[in-house]
Amino acid sequence: MGFALSWLAVKGKPAAAVLAELELRPTGVATIEGESPVAGAASGDGWYVVVADGSEHHLISAPVVERLSRGCEVLTCTVEEHVMFSQATGWRDGRRLWGVTHRGENGPAGLDETGELPREYPAIRDAMLAEQAAEGRAEAEVDHLFDIPVVLVQSFTGYRHDEASPVFEARGFEVLEPESVGRAKRSWIERLLGR
Repeated sequence: MGFALSWLAVKGKPAAAVLAELELRPTGVATIEGESPVAGAASGDGWYVVVADGSEHHLISAPVVERLSRGCEVLTCTVEEHVMFSQATGWRDGRRLWGVTHRGENGPAGLDETGELPREYPAIRDAMLAEQAAEGRAEAEVDHLFDIPVVLVQSFTGYRHDEASPVFEARGFEVLEPESVGRAKRSWIERLLGR
């Protein structure tokens, strides 16, 4: 069984503002990312991460991230491990700055790179390419190129979907729900109480 998740990490904007723009609300219910449709957590380093179940989730779509990244930095990542697809993007002030995509359904094949990639990128890419070569390149049983977008985002945020992320675990993830669900719950309770 593999992961199919999407996440975005925001720095430079308060968590409450991020949630308001994404039309989400915190529930106060603790969770482990991937066990609820949407979860959020703050790090001690100033990142706020929102993790959604499913690859290429609408929360990381270009229109959403373009709007969300105004006045701050946003990194996105999505993985679909069943077909070894991974993608990361970097945004600032409403503009997509870079992107890295790996499509590995036919084995470790390569990367699509766009924009001005972060200075950390070449070292990460070269390390993963070296690991792939050591395993037997395209004939290897493992696809290290899949990890390149994931490790790139992790190098900034400290978050990775399939590893313990101490900077986020200290505060923990909580279930997030659409604001409309919260309004519907309040309306039902208000009707029950006659308010």
